Amino acid sequence: MAEAGRIYASACELVARAVRPERPPRLQPKFVLVLGAGANQIVRNDGTSEIHLTKWDPGQFAEAMVVLTTREVVKNEDVRELARSALIAAEATVSVSELKEKR
Repeated sequence: MAEAGRIYASACELVARAVRPERPPRLQPKFVLVLGAGANQIVRNDGTSEIHLTKWDPGQFAEAMVVLTTREVVKNEDVRELARSALIAAEATVSVSELKEKR
């Protein structure tokens, strides 16, 4: 539990400083940790987040904490807007080889 607490605090602090170094927000995502799950994954249902790990793995837990903490800053509607913008940008981009083929 102590190791998980240190990883949690570290992930929250580092993500906050990465997002806004001059004035980091206070991030404290709430979640349920499920050990002994069938797969390592993050599950989100109706505003509840769960970290599922097959066994305790500090690296997997740290990665999941960074994802959950980032989701505190980037809300669902922002994720959808970023995804839409990524698709638009990808469709607007043409490689040099594609241009050469069309000549």
